[in-house]
Amino acid sequence: MRFFEPLTPAAKVVSSFTELEVRSAIRRRQTSGDLSLAHAELAIEALTEELRNVKIHPMTSRARGLAIELVDRHDLRALDAIQLATALLASQSSPEDVFQFIASDTRLLKAAKAEGFEVWNPAS
Repeated sequence: MRFFEPLTPAAKVVSSFTELEVRSAIRRRQTSGDLSLAHAELAIEALTEELRNVKIHPMTSRARGLAIELVDRHDLRALDAIQLATALLASQSSPEDVFQFIASDTRLLKAAKAEGFEVWNPAS
């Protein structure tokens, strides 16, 4: 959970949907038996702690519109399009900074790369 720990909080941007998406993934892994209840709870605690140290980008009509464009352009799932739209808006508001898009979904990473991001898959 701390793969981008060296970055300052201002350099870490996530969508307001991130907590929901990650928590859902943790619970799905718990339900499937990949994670014990104890490990799921630890993961949720780590997520909660990490979210205290990031900038949370709200879902706006601009983000929604951009996410729709990204779905059409890259055949993304809805929440993935929202995550990428959030990253694009954050990078547009701070063009002097270099943004890296981090995800474990190869389709999403391919779309992020096509949109001009450096990408990193922590699972590889």
